[in-house]
Amino acid sequence: MPQSNTSIKSEKLSNMDAMIWKLEESTGLVTVTGLLEFNEIPDMKNIKMIVEDRLLRHNRFKQKIAIVRGQLTWVEDELFNIDAHLHRIGLPTPCDNSAMQEVISHLMSQPLDQTKPLWQLHIIENPVTQKASFLARLHHSIGDGISLIKVLFSLTHLTPELSLEPLPKTEKKEQPKKEKNFLEDTFKGIEEALGAGNNLLQEAQNIVANKPNNFLDKIKSGFNSTLEAGKMFANTPEAAKLYKGKPSVMKKVTWSKAYDLKQVKAIRKASGATINEVLLSALTGAFRNHILHHNLKIREDFPIAIPVSLHDQKSMMSMEVELSNKIGALPLLLPVQEFEYSKILSIIKTRSEEMKKSPLPLASYNLANAIGGIIPKEIQQNISEVLGDKIMASVSNVPGPQIPLYCAGLKVEDMMFWIPQTRSIGMGVSLISYNGKVRMGITTDEAIVSDPEYIVSEFEDELQEMYIEICGEEA
Repeated sequence: MPQSNTSIKSEKLSNMDAMIWKLEESTGLVTVTGLLEFNEIPDMKNIKMIVEDRLLRHNRFKQKIAIVRGQLTWVEDELFNIDAHLHRIGLPTPCDNSAMQEVISHLMSQPLDQTKPLWQLHIIENPVTQKASFLARLHHSIGDGISLIKVLFSLTHLTPELSLEPLPKTEKKEQPKKEKNFLEDTFKGIEEALGAGNNLLQEAQNIVANKPNNFLDKIKSGFNSTLEAGKMFANTPEAAKLYKGKPSVMKKVTWSKAYDLKQVKAIRKASGATINEVLLSALTGAFRNHILHHNLKIREDFPIAIPVSLHDQKSMMSMEVELSNKIGALPLLLPVQEFEYSKILSIIKTRSEEMKKSPLPLASYNLANAIGGIIPKEIQQNISEVLGDKIMASVSNVPGPQIPLYCAGLKVEDMMFWIPQTRSIGMGVSLISYNGKVRMGITTDEAIVSDPEYIVSEFEDELQEMYIEICGEEA
């Protein structure tokens, strides 16, 4: 950990940010990764310009973490150089999807340089197709999924011309009506998909209004709620043999083909489920088939954790990027014993509705925020191990805008993101929709789950088979 005696433009890490920082280790990096794909190779001058204008307006991206008076603190990097964070690399032969998978997996296995601000951007160029990808790696201590997705979207705009124009210097300037609608629709969808829909927000607001003021009461409340959630996962599934083990430093990522969002919406309409529940049902089938593929028996449900945003509605809808970690988690049991899609959808819908009313997300946030900055790193990691021991995967769903976006003058053809794969939880699963398509991505540890491609392939097949069974049509 770099030491610092300076307090220039410094800001103490929140307890939640500090907790996330302390949880990182070489076998469990806490970095969120986002990908934008282009059909052309962008001009690096344009990339540098939008990064300087849109990213560096946030002081956090010019700050590093140091210890000041014994406390973790954001301090200005007096040696900051944007060129140390922008990289241009060529895709190695055979210049195909497998090569891209290998490059991203390698980059995601590398820790960010802690002597510098905690982010890196890579332009990955394909010399054969003359296409390129924009890969952003952002440390989770900077902000939660909502914050970092907003950061990624802030680098884009609605037209090629607007994507090259500097943003207004003042945040108070009235924005075009179309842009407001685009952001409101996008972040309203994110809120719903992460499990923070109206029911949960109302429940959380009621809890906040009556939350305990005493520090120890917060801890007790958080522990009690966490223990209640733990009762759901009393038994360790046999599937733990597949998704738990000694982690390594090498991570592996993969992602699905783009699937037509209209067909997902057709399943939603025919079944009465939400889009999130449809995608979770397809994921249930994919995990079931993966377990059976490895000749394991299925006797129990499949426990996952779903991140829940605790940002207030005003913040969610605002164009302003609030860099903070305000997130809890909900446990959900996927019925992997079931094969009938209508039954899987019904079970997940019922369980989701029950969990949306739970105080657990706010309680878990209060617990983490209360103790995150005061207990030693080793104890925090032990707590994380205990809480994550029964959870097979963390699943995050982000609905992006359903219109094309542009970045540095080029159309964003597709986008993807990956959440961290921590030591205690075997897999990170990400679901994202953009411009009428939906994709699924997985982050795993190479030493634990060596064939995530099988899960991705089964997810694609499950969506197609579900569409045929529920809607009675060929996909």
